[in-house]
Amino acid sequence: MNDGQEIEQLLSGKLPGEIDAAFRFQLQNRINDLLNNDFQSLIQLLYSMDVDENKLKGVLEENPSIDAAIIITDLLIERQKEKIATKNRFNSSRSDVPDNEK
Repeated sequence: MNDGQEIEQLLSGKLPGEIDAAFRFQLQNRINDLLNNDFQSLIQLLYSMDVDENKLKGVLEENPSIDAAIIITDLLIERQKEKIATKNRFNSSRSDVPDNEK
């Protein structure tokens, strides 16, 4: 398992309320390591987590003084929260379907 896959696994195990400063800092350090040492794994991570490429480029261009690892960390966390919210909406809408129609 490469670092990108490990980060994805860490994020998938977290719920939005469980992301604290220590976790964010750990994630940011791992992202920074990927930026400096394994850029291809970072690209694969962003792709597999479905981070919007145009949004990432835009945020990076609008904030040149902010460390890219911070921006990427925030976007990964934001994307994970979106995925969880979508999953919850889908699951709640499926609970309205009678069992015999599932």
